[in-house]
Amino acid sequence: MKESLERATVSWPGALVAPVTRDEFAILLPLDHLAPGADSHQAAIELGEGICRQVRRDTRATVTVGIGRPVAKVAELARSYAEAVAAAEFRLFYGGDQVIHADDVIARPSAGQFLPAPEEQELTQAIRMGDRQAAYRQAKNILMQLLLEQEKRPAILKMKLLELNTLAARAALEGGADPEAVSDLALASSTEFLTLDNLADMRERILERLMALVAQVAETREQRNSSLIDRASKYIEANFSQDLTLEEVARQVYLSPCYFSKLFKQFKGLNFIDYLTKVRLKAARELLLNTKLPVAEIATRVGYRDARYFGQVFKKQEGYTPSVFRKIGGAHFGKSTS
Repeated sequence: MKESLERATVSWPGALVAPVTRDEFAILLPLDHLAPGADSHQAAIELGEGICRQVRRDTRATVTVGIGRPVAKVAELARSYAEAVAAAEFRLFYGGDQVIHADDVIARPSAGQFLPAPEEQELTQAIRMGDRQAAYRQAKNILMQLLLEQEKRPAILKMKLLELNTLAARAALEGGADPEAVSDLALASSTEFLTLDNLADMRERILERLMALVAQVAETREQRNSSLIDRASKYIEANFSQDLTLEEVARQVYLSPCYFSKLFKQFKGLNFIDYLTKVRLKAARELLLNTKLPVAEIATRVGYRDARYFGQVFKKQEGYTPSVFRKIGGAHFGKSTS
């Protein structure tokens, strides 16, 4: 994948491709080669489209390109990266194999807003992803820093808490949480933060409200992921006789193979291959018990091109060869076999 991305970005002088996680790469794009007055927004989108085409040619993966806004200083790159990550998350709404620019999906911060510290960026990302543990950890760190400044700047503290509340609410919306629920939580929090005058109570109430926002995102993602895995399962059950691969099924639900594999195991309790085998063998049992088709024909019908291999898989799972199973199946299994 890295080689494919490097080929796609060779036309952009100075572009740097760097792996971030197993499924994610960051691409840094210097803008000094662009002509004065050139549209960097459009140039980045065109490069992103080129990346999608190159990856399609080189691999069977689905790629989403999120683009952050340009920045003038190295110290501001973290903000651009966070915008790119947030933009890429919108693939959940638009599907994979897309180029999504932050300008098109994320509102610009209002004038005078204090810039988020790295911990706050990590908090908003954790909220977007519905990651309870990471969100709680980062929220505690932020509150510790803010509350330590309270005696010197109490008015500034309240302003920052309101900003943190707004930041968290926006992240929850970007993560797909229900707008009404987020609005109710955010409004209630804003009122409480301005009236509480006890630091310990304030800290606990803020954490409680922030975790409620994370729970909203987590619930939404859980429902969405469950729906995607149900779609994938139906696709497998309708096409098990074909040469199905994990990558092909992942593409049907617009997820990366790695993430799809993890989600599938989480929701189904089986990895992809084991589930596919289960579906195929269920169909094979039914054909063995209810038809007189030759074993080789049944193997083909349930997705095995090699009848010998089918027999090995069947015996490993059922304890009998297909022929023996057919002979004793009526007595030992009946038509209720699942």
